[in-house]
Amino acid sequence: MRILLFFLAFLSAAAAAPAGKARTCRILFLAAPDDAPEKLHLFDGKASQEVELPRMNLSPVYQLPSGDLTIRLLPAPAGDPKLVDARAPSA
Repeated sequence: MRILLFFLAFLSAAAAAPAGKARTCRILFLAAPDDAPEKLHLFDGKASQEVELPRMNLSPVYQLPSGDLTIRLLPAPAGDPKLVDARAPSA
């Protein structure tokens, strides 16, 4: 459910982004359990970047590449993009 909220927010922001402008996203991890991670890695198919998972405020702004994009949340940076777990949360 929480991951779904993240991806719905991401897709809404991506759909509203003006053409030709840099694409960005922000994250909010609502109702996170006490043992939830505070950071994960956002993988865009080519590179990953560490992202914060704030519970009460929006995260910093993260830059995303232009073009068709599938993002995944990973526990660690992706060493080889071909070995990324297909079951990782994605949008």
